[in-house]
Amino acid sequence: MESLRIDILNPKARKLLDDLADLKLIHISDDLSSKKTEASGVKAADRSRSKHNGKRIATILQEIADNGGITSIKDPVAWQREQRKDRKIR
Repeated sequence: MESLRIDILNPKARKLLDDLADLKLIHISDDLSSKKTEASGVKAADRSRSKHNGKRIATILQEIADNGGITSIKDPVAWQREQRKDRKIR
């Protein structure tokens, strides 16, 4: 089972979700139970998903490095310095 947090932007989407719940295809929890879960920390499924994503990102980064890196960045140190410059808050 996978859990998602969904922000409903259009009332028609809520109707679709309610219809799916009526068909027993999904379960909708109220916001109070999700706040309790958030307060108790990250759920095991979220930790597992995060760990999987971290491994995937590491694999992709290794493939980039094995292929010579990002060729559009001529000077990685200068690029990183530029990326870390303080920016004005808008």
